[in-house]
Amino acid sequence: MDKILLVGIGGSFGAIARYGVYQLSKASLTSAFPVPTLVINLAGCLLAGIFFESMRDHQWFSTLSLFFAMGFLGSFTTFSTFGLETFQLMRNGDIALALLNVGANTVLGLGAVALGTWIVSILK
Repeated sequence: MDKILLVGIGGSFGAIARYGVYQLSKASLTSAFPVPTLVINLAGCLLAGIFFESMRDHQWFSTLSLFFAMGFLGSFTTFSTFGLETFQLMRNGDIALALLNVGANTVLGLGAVALGTWIVSILK
């Protein structure tokens, strides 16, 4: 139960932070390109890299991971997880898997969005 609370509390803060960053980015930048989402995704990736590199040998890593990585960053942006996992694959020398991860998430993700919109359009 403690683990669920850590993830939930972290997730609450992440969602609030996402909303705040999105609104600030949206208000200060006007473009047809989805800049606020890019800002959130890049910030999440930066925070994931900082967190994992600085905390991976820390005795509280698993507890902090639940709160910050799974909770906060998971709610702030799931792209940070994608970025971190892809980077870890590259760091481990699994370049083919890293490229497969990029391609699969991009192509299949866009395909899933298209499929979802298609399903809804049929059901209307």
